[in-house]
Amino acid sequence: MGGHVSYAIKLPVGVLLPEARAHYVHEFKNDQRALSVHFSSDPFADTATGPVGNFVVFTDAPDRGYFDWAAGFSAQFAFGISAFVDYNSIVSSYQRVHEFALGIRIEHQAP
Repeated sequence: MGGHVSYAIKLPVGVLLPEARAHYVHEFKNDQRALSVHFSSDPFADTATGPVGNFVVFTDAPDRGYFDWAAGFSAQFAFGISAFVDYNSIVSSYQRVHEFALGIRIEHQAP
């Protein structure tokens, strides 16, 4: 469940596009899993001869629900210049993750 909202604002120097996104994610299956794995270059993996190369890894129990939200803006300026700034966060009972992203693009015409 979630949503996304944005709006274009025309300014004398270009166009600014602020935006916000928010999502609630719910995990319906709440089971820890056991995975049988082996190293990819193990020559004895999945063979009846040789040492046993497989081992079991247990996953963490998933968080039943968490929020994923973001806010940022992008801008388009004259002469082919554009830029963006974005912040994203995931918040759950187990962890908090914060991400920042920014970028700029400049078009240049060769003579």
